[in-house]
Amino acid sequence: MFGQKNWLVILLTANTLQMIGQKDTAVTSLPLPTTIINNMEVINKDALYQLVTDWLKQRTYINTEIVWLLGSELCFEHLITSTDPDKIDSEIVQFLDTVPFEEVISKTYVSGAVKQLTAVNKILIQAFIQAFSLHGYNTRAVVPVRLVSGSDNLTLDIAKLTYKKESELEKNTLFLVTPTQPVVSTTKPATTEKPKSQLPLLLAVFVILIVILAIVILSVR
Repeated sequence: MFGQKNWLVILLTANTLQMIGQKDTAVTSLPLPTTIINNMEVINKDALYQLVTDWLKQRTYINTEIVWLLGSELCFEHLITSTDPDKIDSEIVQFLDTVPFEEVISKTYVSGAVKQLTAVNKILIQAFIQAFSLHGYNTRAVVPVRLVSGSDNLTLDIAKLTYKKESELEKNTLFLVTPTQPVVSTTKPATTEKPKSQLPLLLAVFVILIVILAIVILSVR
Protein backbone atom coordinates (compact mmCIF):
# COMPACT_ATOMS: atom_id res chain seq x y z
CA MET A 1 0.00 0.00 0.00
CA PHE A 2 1.07 3.57 -0.60
CA GLY A 3 0.78 4.35 3.09
CA GLN A 4 3.69 2.02 3.75
CA LYS A 5 5.96 3.37 1.05
CA ASN A 6 7.13 6.60 -0.47
CA TRP A 7 4.82 7.31 -3.40
CA LEU A 8 5.17 9.34 -6.57
CA VAL A 9 2.45 10.69 -8.82
CA ILE A 10 3.49 11.42 -12.40
CA LEU A 11 1.28 13.19 -14.91
CA LEU A 12 2.54 12.50 -18.41
CA THR A 13 1.60 14.85 -21.22
CA ALA A 14 2.81 15.03 -24.80
CA ASN A 15 5.76 17.24 -23.85
CA THR A 16 6.27 17.09 -20.07
CA LEU A 17 6.57 14.87 -17.04
CA GLN A 18 4.95 16.51 -14.02
CA MET A 19 5.91 14.81 -10.77
CA ILE A 20 5.31 15.15 -7.07
CA GLY A 21 6.38 12.86 -4.25
CA GLN A 22 4.93 12.18 -0.84
CA LYS A 23 7.29 14.57 0.92
CA ASP A 24 7.21 17.27 -1.76
CA THR A 25 5.31 20.53 -1.45
CA ALA A 26 5.59 21.51 -5.11
CA VAL A 27 5.35 19.84 -8.50
CA THR A 28 8.51 19.28 -10.53
CA SER A 29 8.18 19.53 -14.29
CA LEU A 30 10.57 17.82 -16.66
CA PRO A 31 10.32 18.97 -20.31
CA LEU A 32 10.46 16.26 -22.98
CA PRO A 33 12.52 17.45 -25.97
CA THR A 34 11.07 16.74 -29.41
CA THR A 35 14.28 14.87 -30.21
CA ILE A 36 13.16 12.28 -27.64
CA ILE A 37 9.35 12.37 -27.75
CA ASN A 38 7.49 13.82 -30.72
CA ASN A 39 3.81 13.52 -31.64
CA MET A 40 3.35 11.02 -28.82
CA GLU A 41 5.97 8.71 -30.35
CA VAL A 42 9.31 7.63 -28.88
CA ILE A 43 12.03 9.03 -31.14
CA ASN A 44 15.07 8.07 -29.06
CA LYS A 45 14.55 5.52 -26.29
CA ASP A 46 18.18 5.61 -25.10
CA ALA A 47 18.00 9.39 -24.74
CA LEU A 48 14.76 9.02 -22.79
CA TYR A 49 16.39 6.57 -20.39
CA GLN A 50 19.31 8.97 -19.93
CA LEU A 51 16.96 11.90 -19.31
CA VAL A 52 15.17 9.96 -16.56
CA THR A 53 18.48 8.76 -15.11
CA ASP A 54 19.84 12.31 -14.89
CA TRP A 55 16.65 13.50 -13.22
CA LEU A 56 16.65 10.68 -10.67
CA LYS A 57 20.24 11.45 -9.72
CA GLN A 58 18.93 14.70 -8.26
CA ARG A 59 16.21 12.96 -6.22
CA THR A 60 16.28 10.66 -3.21
CA TYR A 61 13.06 8.68 -3.67
CA ILE A 62 13.37 5.18 -2.21
CA ASN A 63 10.99 2.23 -2.76
CA THR A 64 8.76 4.53 -4.74
CA GLU A 65 5.39 3.34 -6.02
CA ILE A 66 4.25 5.27 -9.09
CA VAL A 67 0.77 6.15 -10.26
CA TRP A 68 0.84 7.41 -13.83
CA LEU A 69 -1.81 9.89 -14.87
CA LEU A 70 -2.06 10.19 -18.65
CA GLY A 71 -2.83 13.65 -19.99
CA SER A 72 -5.94 14.11 -22.11
CA GLU A 73 -3.94 14.62 -25.31
CA LEU A 74 -2.37 11.16 -24.92
CA CYS A 75 -5.74 9.45 -24.61
CA PHE A 76 -7.90 8.71 -27.61
CA GLU A 77 -11.44 8.58 -26.29
CA HIS A 78 -14.61 7.09 -27.76
CA LEU A 79 -18.10 7.02 -26.28
CA ILE A 80 -19.62 3.63 -27.02
CA THR A 81 -23.18 4.02 -28.27
CA SER A 82 -24.06 0.44 -29.23
CA THR A 83 -25.94 -1.73 -26.77
CA ASP A 84 -25.75 -5.04 -28.60
CA PRO A 85 -22.58 -6.96 -27.51
CA ASP A 86 -21.67 -7.93 -31.09
CA LYS A 87 -22.08 -4.35 -32.28
CA ILE A 88 -20.04 -3.08 -29.34
CA ASP A 89 -17.11 -5.30 -30.36
CA SER A 90 -17.38 -4.05 -33.93
CA GLU A 91 -17.57 -0.44 -32.78
CA ILE A 92 -14.45 -0.87 -30.63
CA VAL A 93 -12.48 -2.46 -33.47
CA GLN A 94 -13.47 0.29 -35.88
CA PHE A 95 -12.41 2.98 -33.42
CA LEU A 96 -9.08 1.35 -32.59
CA ASP A 97 -8.29 1.17 -36.30
CA THR A 98 -8.33 4.98 -36.35
CA VAL A 99 -5.78 5.34 -33.53
CA PRO A 100 -2.49 6.20 -35.32
CA PHE A 101 -0.01 4.04 -33.44
CA GLU A 102 1.76 0.78 -34.18
CA GLU A 103 0.68 -0.77 -30.88
CA VAL A 104 -2.35 0.34 -28.91
CA ILE A 105 -3.65 -0.64 -25.50
CA SER A 106 -7.20 0.18 -24.55
CA LYS A 107 -9.74 -0.15 -21.78
CA THR A 108 -13.46 0.52 -21.50
CA TYR A 109 -14.45 2.53 -18.44
CA VAL A 110 -18.04 2.15 -17.30
CA SER A 111 -19.84 4.78 -15.25
CA GLY A 112 -23.52 4.04 -14.90
CA ALA A 113 -24.92 3.71 -18.40
CA VAL A 114 -21.92 5.45 -19.96
CA LYS A 115 -19.19 3.35 -21.57
CA GLN A 116 -16.05 5.26 -22.52
CA LEU A 117 -13.24 3.60 -24.44
CA THR A 118 -9.71 4.92 -23.86
CA ALA A 119 -6.80 3.99 -26.13
CA VAL A 120 -3.15 5.01 -25.81
CA ASN A 121 0.18 4.41 -27.51
CA LYS A 122 1.41 1.25 -25.78
CA ILE A 123 5.04 1.68 -26.85
CA LEU A 124 5.18 5.23 -25.47
CA ILE A 125 3.81 4.36 -22.05
CA GLN A 126 5.91 1.20 -21.76
CA ALA A 127 9.06 3.21 -22.50
CA PHE A 128 8.40 5.53 -19.55
CA ILE A 129 7.49 2.67 -17.22
CA GLN A 130 10.70 0.87 -18.20
CA ALA A 131 12.82 4.01 -17.81
CA PHE A 132 11.77 4.27 -14.16
CA SER A 133 11.73 0.53 -13.43
CA LEU A 134 15.41 0.33 -14.39
CA HIS A 135 16.04 2.36 -11.23
CA GLY A 136 13.80 0.20 -9.04
CA TYR A 137 10.60 2.21 -9.31
CA ASN A 138 7.36 0.20 -9.30
CA THR A 139 4.30 1.16 -11.30
CA ARG A 140 1.07 0.62 -9.39
CA ALA A 141 -1.40 2.03 -11.92
CA VAL A 142 -1.62 3.76 -15.29
CA VAL A 143 -4.87 5.65 -15.80
CA PRO A 144 -6.30 8.60 -17.75
CA VAL A 145 -6.03 11.77 -15.68
CA ARG A 146 -9.79 12.27 -16.10
CA LEU A 147 -10.37 9.53 -13.51
CA VAL A 148 -8.89 11.91 -10.95
CA SER A 149 -9.19 15.41 -12.37
CA GLY A 150 -10.29 17.36 -15.41
CA SER A 151 -6.98 19.22 -15.50
CA ASP A 152 -3.74 18.34 -17.25
CA ASN A 153 -1.78 20.34 -14.69
CA LEU A 154 -0.64 18.33 -11.69
CA THR A 155 -1.12 19.93 -8.27
CA LEU A 156 -0.61 18.85 -4.69
CA ASP A 157 -4.38 18.47 -4.27
CA ILE A 158 -4.61 16.21 -7.35
CA ALA A 159 -1.76 14.11 -6.00
CA LYS A 160 -3.50 13.73 -2.65
CA LEU A 161 -6.73 12.76 -4.40
CA THR A 162 -4.78 10.21 -6.44
CA TYR A 163 -3.45 8.71 -3.22
CA LYS A 164 -6.96 8.46 -1.76
CA LYS A 165 -8.19 6.67 -4.88
CA GLU A 166 -5.33 4.19 -4.88
CA SER A 167 -7.43 1.00 -4.80
CA GLU A 168 -9.88 2.29 -7.42
CA LEU A 169 -7.08 3.35 -9.76
CA GLU A 170 -5.33 -0.01 -9.45
CA LYS A 171 -8.54 -1.74 -10.53
CA ASN A 172 -8.88 0.62 -13.50
CA THR A 173 -5.28 0.54 -14.70
CA LEU A 174 -4.60 0.32 -18.42
CA PHE A 175 -1.50 -1.78 -17.77
CA LEU A 176 -1.22 -4.80 -15.50
CA VAL A 177 2.16 -4.13 -13.97
CA THR A 178 3.86 -6.29 -11.37
CA PRO A 179 6.35 -4.87 -8.85
CA THR A 180 9.98 -4.92 -9.84
CA GLN A 181 11.64 -8.13 -8.70
CA PRO A 182 15.29 -8.36 -7.69
CA VAL A 183 17.45 -9.77 -10.44
CA VAL A 184 18.45 -13.31 -9.67
CA SER A 185 21.63 -14.49 -11.29
CA THR A 186 21.26 -17.60 -13.41
CA THR A 187 25.02 -18.18 -13.49
CA LYS A 188 26.06 -21.29 -11.61
CA PRO A 189 28.74 -20.75 -8.96
CA ALA A 190 32.18 -21.90 -9.92
CA THR A 191 33.05 -25.31 -8.59
CA THR A 192 36.48 -26.77 -7.92
CA GLU A 193 36.93 -30.26 -9.28
CA LYS A 194 38.70 -32.76 -7.10
CA PRO A 195 41.96 -34.03 -8.60
CA LYS A 196 41.43 -37.38 -10.28
CA SER A 197 43.12 -40.41 -8.80
CA GLN A 198 46.35 -41.50 -10.55
CA LEU A 199 45.98 -45.13 -9.36
CA PRO A 200 44.37 -46.57 -12.55
CA LEU A 201 47.15 -45.09 -14.66
CA LEU A 202 49.84 -46.48 -12.39
CA LEU A 203 48.24 -49.95 -12.48
CA ALA A 204 48.14 -49.89 -16.28
CA VAL A 205 51.81 -48.95 -16.45
CA PHE A 206 52.67 -51.71 -13.97
CA VAL A 207 50.80 -54.34 -16.04
CA ILE A 208 52.59 -53.22 -19.22
CA LEU A 209 55.97 -53.52 -17.49
CA ILE A 210 55.09 -57.04 -16.28
CA VAL A 211 54.12 -58.06 -19.82
CA ILE A 212 57.36 -56.62 -21.26
CA LEU A 213 59.39 -58.39 -18.58
CA ALA A 214 57.65 -61.69 -19.32
CA ILE A 215 58.37 -61.30 -23.05
CA VAL A 216 62.04 -60.56 -22.35
CA ILE A 217 62.37 -63.65 -20.09
CA LEU A 218 60.75 -65.94 -22.67
CA SER A 219 62.92 -64.63 -25.48
CA VAL A 220 66.09 -65.28 -23.44
CA ARG A 221 65.10 -68.94 -23.00
